[in-house]
Amino acid sequence: MTESKIGKYSIVGEIGRGAMGIVYKAVDPYIGRTVAIKTIRFDTLGQGPERDIAQKRFLREAHSAGNLSHPNIVTIFDVGEDQGLSYIAMEYIDGSSLEGLLHARQKFSLDEILRLVEQVAEGLESAHKKGVVHRDIKPANILIDGDGRPRIVDFGIARISTSTITQTNMIMGTPYYMSPEQISGRKVDHRADIFALGAILYELLTGQKAFPGESLTTVIYKIINEAPRPVRSFQKSLPEGLDYVVTKALAKTPEERYQSCRELVHDLRNYAHLKVMKRAPEPEPDEDATPAPWPIVREPRPVEDKPRRKVPVIVWASLPVVAAVIIIAVIVSSRTAENPRTPVKASNTNRVAMPQPKAPETPAVLLYQGQKLMIAKKYGEALAPLLKVPESAPQYFQARLWVASVWEAQDKLGAAASEYRKLINLDSKDARPYLRLAELLERKGDLGPALEYYRKYVEVVPESVNSEAAHWKIKTLEARVSQASSSASNPGAGQTPQARTTVPVKPPEVKPAAVDKKPEEEGRAASIRNDVDQAVTALRAERYAEAITLARRALALDPNQPGAKKVITTAVVKAAPGEVRALLDSYLQAVKKADLKSFYSQSGTPEFYQRIKKETEVIFKSYDEIQVTASGLGVNVKESNFDQYSAEASFFQIITARNRDKGPRQILFDGQMTWTLKNDGGSWKISEIAAASKAKK
Repeated sequence: MTESKIGKYSIVGEIGRGAMGIVYKAVDPYIGRTVAIKTIRFDTLGQGPERDIAQKRFLREAHSAGNLSHPNIVTIFDVGEDQGLSYIAMEYIDGSSLEGLLHARQKFSLDEILRLVEQVAEGLESAHKKGVVHRDIKPANILIDGDGRPRIVDFGIARISTSTITQTNMIMGTPYYMSPEQISGRKVDHRADIFALGAILYELLTGQKAFPGESLTTVIYKIINEAPRPVRSFQKSLPEGLDYVVTKALAKTPEERYQSCRELVHDLRNYAHLKVMKRAPEPEPDEDATPAPWPIVREPRPVEDKPRRKVPVIVWASLPVVAAVIIIAVIVSSRTAENPRTPVKASNTNRVAMPQPKAPETPAVLLYQGQKLMIAKKYGEALAPLLKVPESAPQYFQARLWVASVWEAQDKLGAAASEYRKLINLDSKDARPYLRLAELLERKGDLGPALEYYRKYVEVVPESVNSEAAHWKIKTLEARVSQASSSASNPGAGQTPQARTTVPVKPPEVKPAAVDKKPEEEGRAASIRNDVDQAVTALRAERYAEAITLARRALALDPNQPGAKKVITTAVVKAAPGEVRALLDSYLQAVKKADLKSFYSQSGTPEFYQRIKKETEVIFKSYDEIQVTASGLGVNVKESNFDQYSAEASFFQIITARNRDKGPRQILFDGQMTWTLKNDGGSWKISEIAAASKAKK
């Protein structure tokens, strides 16, 4: 590739730039056709498997998009790669984007708006029938040619830009047109395109975005929680039926939207016969009033029939969105001696004489205790709580997996192998026992059985962070087993004549144990070196879980191996942002399911869980329809000692709810939350929370 050529195409000039790369105007020299070349940059994803997956997905989706043929879809002519740069050659459109026309405040008549949206919908319908979803419909991806015909662009790379790049913390812009399920990270289908088209229709009709906001947080909150203003509130002369069409297209759940673009086009052509959908009345906002940051804290009434329930502190604070406001409210009402802006911690004020009950030995607590003791290399003590986890508990499988690991660390390989086999019988679809048993048997030198369990592992999980290493092990062991079989059938093969004829005579005073120990130690050292080398390779490829597993295996043979410790520390730190993001996602799902108690039992430290488990029940008795959004996650990790890490996770959050009297929905909190997390060689656990609302800054 040169500056004047990409592949076979001669570059004429640059059209524009975006997060994914540069768009050029070019010419196909063989047929003289003018094309647009869109380059795709994957170098921002590093050199790991994520980049490889993204490139394969790009080729697959671009080829799918190349099969699309419709007057309202830009045609893809070619997909290729030139010196590491991926590109798409597509039809060149001499015109402007809809985004540019809207920015220039281009006036459209009602007929022009309806005709434009109908044509885009017809193009989308054609793609949806072939199983292709755009995922990024917005004015910038709709080009208007010289005849006024809209053309949809960027089929085939929209999935890359919206799923891969955003996962690497690159903000692609304010998502005014994204559906609630796409923003929430749920499964997306063709109805997400319908939502985006409804948002474009709204903007064309009103001149305003359906979900306006100056910040990303505000836009996301409105898309998930609020209905847009009726289109006729901007212009009374608009037909009533169009309000129906827009409202249905922008329904929060995919099931309530149009189920196909064909349905949308039908209603657009027959809007005069449609009636406005009924809306729940919303209170008129008071422009002069400043909303209270905490709507529950009020002056006491002179007479009240029943006492007001005090809201617990810690649970709201631990709700990544709700936290700060409720913390402040409760601190003000029930802990007036404390500073409401300090992080919430368990307080023993006025409780000195109260005995603290012993924490119950729940399966979750027993599992946590066993893991912590094992990390501290107190293997004998670790077995006691792990063996207490009952078979009926969901933690049983994980507990027995740790039991087998304890025995393996104590070099009780027979007991460990037996435990792994029991786990395979207990759940044959869980791949972990297959892999660990294969590794254990390889350590013992039982190469044949080890090979079989490696094969079973890749059968259960053909694609995982460890599958590539397992495939390599299979090839290696197949060669070693085959060589061993050949040597057994031909004992003299591979030996020199001197080795075959010379029988060394050893003095009787030499102890056999001294002779046998050296190859055992050499094999042990070679195994450690091999594990560390593979761990370093996995770390460089950003396969952090695999790197940690390999490094821990090396530490099991040599607890002081410095290379293995360095790999573990680096992998834990680099993997932390993704793992904390998953923790935050689990929290959001727990709020949605009104099951915070289970979330905190699994994701909080036992001490933290004991402080808040009762309060989680009270929260959902005090409020209804709790909804949460979170954004802007940042994670800072520190290592205190080896395998003991702490982290602070900060994010901006909004929470809304209705109180028990079923009043209007209120914003309970809008501000920044901070989780303090601990990782003692296992997973990240929440140990403390702190919050700062915008109203208090």
